[in-house]
Amino acid sequence: MTERFDRISAGALVLIPKAFCLLLVLAGLFLSAPAGAAIKRTQPVDSTTVQNPKPYKGDVSLPMPCDLNMVFRVASIPAVGKLFDFETYFGARTDPATQYMDMRHLVNLASSMSLDNLPAGMKAVAAEFLEGAGQDQIFLIGKYEVSNAQYEAVMNADGKCPSLKDDSSRPRTEISFFEVQDFLYKYMTWLIEIFPEALPTFAGSDEAVGVVRLPSEAEWEYAARGGQMASSDSLRSEEFFSIEPDDGPRDYGWFNVDGYEVPTELRPIGSFKPNPLGLHDTAGNAAEMVGSPFRMTIDNRLHGSAGGVVYKGGSFQRTFEESLPGRRGEMAPYTSEGANKRRDLGFRLVLAAPEAVGQGEGLAALRQEWASAMRSDAQILDPNAVASLPPLQMAESLLASAQNDEQKALFESIQADLMDQSMIAYRQNQNVVKANCRSLMFIVYTIYNTEERRLDSLQDAKNLTDLIAQYEEFLMEADSQQRAAIEQHIEKSKELYAGAMTRAKSFEESLSYELDYYLELLNQHSSFAKETTDQIMRQLLQDIKGDDPYSRAMTKAYNQVSRDLGRFRREQMRAINLENILANAK
Repeated sequence: MTERFDRISAGALVLIPKAFCLLLVLAGLFLSAPAGAAIKRTQPVDSTTVQNPKPYKGDVSLPMPCDLNMVFRVASIPAVGKLFDFETYFGARTDPATQYMDMRHLVNLASSMSLDNLPAGMKAVAAEFLEGAGQDQIFLIGKYEVSNAQYEAVMNADGKCPSLKDDSSRPRTEISFFEVQDFLYKYMTWLIEIFPEALPTFAGSDEAVGVVRLPSEAEWEYAARGGQMASSDSLRSEEFFSIEPDDGPRDYGWFNVDGYEVPTELRPIGSFKPNPLGLHDTAGNAAEMVGSPFRMTIDNRLHGSAGGVVYKGGSFQRTFEESLPGRRGEMAPYTSEGANKRRDLGFRLVLAAPEAVGQGEGLAALRQEWASAMRSDAQILDPNAVASLPPLQMAESLLASAQNDEQKALFESIQADLMDQSMIAYRQNQNVVKANCRSLMFIVYTIYNTEERRLDSLQDAKNLTDLIAQYEEFLMEADSQQRAAIEQHIEKSKELYAGAMTRAKSFEESLSYELDYYLELLNQHSSFAKETTDQIMRQLLQDIKGDDPYSRAMTKAYNQVSRDLGRFRREQMRAINLENILANAK
C-alpha cells in the first residue's frame, strides 16, 4: 500500500523588525493596488487543497495513488439514443484577419456513455445532480486542472509518495503533450490493476471500460460554457458564462484585464469561483491541452488539415479576451530543441467511453437504430420481389445476390450513395420533428398572450361600463349646459366599449384557431418516433433555460407540450383543451 503524503504545517512564524513592518503599512496606505486586485492569502497546502478545495453536490471522483482522488463533474448532453448528437456553434467572433483561428463553426457533440455505465456509488451521486436528465448521454470532466500533487502521485505510483510542497496545489504545467499521454497511460494502468471497480463498464463487452483521457475540443468548450446548466444562448455567447451581477471577470479567472493587477504566476486550483457546471479554472490560470488536433476554421467548419495540439482557456499570461471559451490556440508538439513545453500550459481530464466497441449488449440497439435510420433489413429476397423494396434494401438484396466481383463493386457503390442519402433524410426528419416541437411551444406561448390580451380587453370593457354608469349619475344632476358635454363623453365611452368587446371577441376566435392548429401539429406526431420526439424535446429544454420573463413563459409552454405529447400517445385527446392550457398559464 502506498504511503500518504506528508502534511506541511500551516505557516511558520517569521520575525520581522518593527521598522520594516511600519514601512510595509505605509506602503499599503500610499501604494494601494487597483480595484479588485487583492488576493486572498494562499491556504496551507494539504490533501484537500491539491484535489478538491471546494466540494459541491454532484462531485464524483476516481481514486488515485497516494490516497488522493481525481474529482469530476457530470456533463449531460441533451441527446438520447445511439445515433443522436447535440448540434451547436462554438468559437468566437474575433478579428476578421485571424478568424481562421477562432471563427464560429458547427459542432456535433455526443457520448456513448450513460448513467447506467457508472459504478453504483458514482451513479447515485450523478443521478441526483442530473435530476431529470437520466436518459441523456454523459461524460465526466475534471472539476479542476490536474495539480502538481496529482501528477506526481501517478508518475511515482510505484515508489514512495512525494511530500507536499508550496506548489503542490498549482496546476501541472511545463510538460509536453507526450508526457500527458504517459500520465494517462500510467493512471489507467493503475486504475485497472488496483481499482477496476471504480471505472465505468459496458454490459456484454469484455473489451472496453471507461477511459481517462484529454477532453475533445467540443467537450471542453461545452463544459467551460456551463454544459447542461447553461441555456442555448449562453452556449453560443461570446462570454465564458453568465456571472453574478456584482462580480467582475477576475472573480472567475486568472488573466490580465484592465483595472486589476497583472498576474505573474500560477494560482492554486480552485482559487476562483466556478462556472455553472461547477468547473474551476476554465478561464486563465493555466491554458489547457485538449485531445483534438488543431484545424483551422474555414467557412463555419473545421478545415480538413490537422496540425498540432489545441489549447483552450487562456492563461495567467494572456488577456481576458484570449481566455474566452471560444478562443483557441495551436501548440506545435515539437520545437527545434525537442518536445514542446510551456510554463502556462496544463491539462484536465475527461472520463468517457469508447464508441462502437463499448456498446456491448447495447450493440444490438445500435444496429437496430442504424437499420431504422437506413430503412433496411439487409435480407436476401427473391429477385421478383426486389423491385418492390425501398431503394436501400433493394441495393442490399442485390449486393447479397451478386454473381461476380464486378456486380458486387457496382452494388456496393450504389449502396454507399443510398446510405448517404438515407442519413441525410434521417437528419432532415429530426429537423422536421424539431420544427414541429418548437412550433407547439410557440403556439402555447401565443395562446397565453392571446388570452392575456382577451382578458385585458374585457377589463377595458368593464372599466368603460363603470365609467358610463358614473357619467349617467352625473347626468341626472347636471344642468342643461353640462348635459351636452356629459352625453358626448357617454357616447364616446360606448364606442370604446364596443371596440373593447370586439377585440375580446376577436381574441376569443383567435384562441379557437390557435387550439385547432395546436391539435393539428400534435396529430403529426403519429408519424414521428417517440425516441426522436423525446430527444428533440430534451434539446429544446436547453434553449429556454434562464430567469427572464421570456424563459419562464417558454418553460411553462414546454411543460404543457410535454404533458400533451404524453396525453396524445395515451389517446387522451379530450384532456388537451383550451381550459387545460390556460389553467397552466398562471
